Amino acid sequence: MKRFSKILLLTLFVLVFMVSSLLVFASSKEEEAPSKSKLAATELQILKPDNVDEVQPINPKNVGPNGNPASGVEDLVGILTPADEEAVMNGNYTAAVALHTTAADWSILQEAGIRAVLDKYNIELLVLTDAELKVEKQVGDIESIIELKPDLLIGFPVDRQANAAVFRKAADAGITMSFIDTIPADFIYPRDYKGLGLADNYEAGVVAAEIMAEEIDFKGKLGVMWFPFSMFHVDQRYYGIMDYLEQYSEIEVVDVQKPGNAEQAATIAENWLIAYPDLTGIVAVWDQQAIGAAGVIDASGKDVKVTGVDLSDDSAFMIATSPSFIGVSSQHPYDQGIAEALIGVVALAGKNPPPYVVVPIEKVTPKSLERSYKRVFRKDPPSQLQKEIDKLKAKGVIKD
Repeated sequence: MKRFSKILLLTLFVLVFMVSSLLVFASSKEEEAPSKSKLAATELQILKPDNVDEVQPINPKNVGPNGNPASGVEDLVGILTPADEEAVMNGNYTAAVALHTTAADWSILQEAGIRAVLDKYNIELLVLTDAELKVEKQVGDIESIIELKPDLLIGFPVDRQANAAVFRKAADAGITMSFIDTIPADFIYPRDYKGLGLADNYEAGVVAAEIMAEEIDFKGKLGVMWFPFSMFHVDQRYYGIMDYLEQYSEIEVVDVQKPGNAEQAATIAENWLIAYPDLTGIVAVWDQQAIGAAGVIDASGKDVKVTGVDLSDDSAFMIATSPSFIGVSSQHPYDQGIAEALIGVVALAGKNPPPYVVVPIEKVTPKSLERSYKRVFRKDPPSQLQKEIDKLKAKGVIKD
């Protein structure tokens, strides 16, 4: 019995020692770990124009949907003081993201940029929705988001006219809103929304047209592909294309069509090749249109060139391999995600962000393809694309 008592006492002593040690350890770790208010905000890399004609300066003709001048992402960062950042980080804020589609490289990169900012400022992402480019589905998405009562909604309206009412309902519910690429019809800054983040889409149109014009020696007949939905950013691309081409009297735009996908673009391109046997090129506002058109042209064997807007894995591969697909102007969607989320952060800090925040675009041709891919996607090209890039290097098209 005495032996059992000694064992019991020894066991109790060990347990007390372990518990006290754990408490001391936890206490020391608590002292070592910074509180939320002491968390250092990591630096966000801000994309800036370069000096090798790839990342472009913001076009001075680029103005927002309400006539607002373009501001850079650096202007957003400059608004936030350390006290502002601390207040947002400790605010227990929540956010929702409503995308028009997630079925694109662009959307994946946008989401990554948005998440980087939300994580930095301790903002919980409650939900990310995919409207699948359907007006009715996005109405349901926003209705569900309103029920979640987020502090911030970052949204991309599928149609700025048709979906204005449901976004208005979110604004009336007191949700702070930052928009991607386009704003709902009749929305007024800063009453209804806190800012619009997007690429320099006017310059994107200019550069897509410039790549074409340089390739065809500033003369020839072109078809232009617009877009069927009412979207501010796509219209800006179209205006940039047309304004640039109007400078050259020997360039004629023979037709403008509005395909909604690559298949429709292929059909239009096929019709153009028949209707205009002397067609020189096609300029598209979207890379999927350009891909559809280039596929038909390559199969025909005709010497007709194609350019577009946006760099995806598909369009990058086409630039590397297709005889007709000569380049694109590319957005930087990761950096755009940073801009759109930062608009929300500035607003949550109680300040008014600039209404129209623009990210530079990139001129992508075969000779710049490898550099541009790494800058846009923030990773190395996939192995199959790298093999085609290496072939371009062997031909002297790409020079390190």
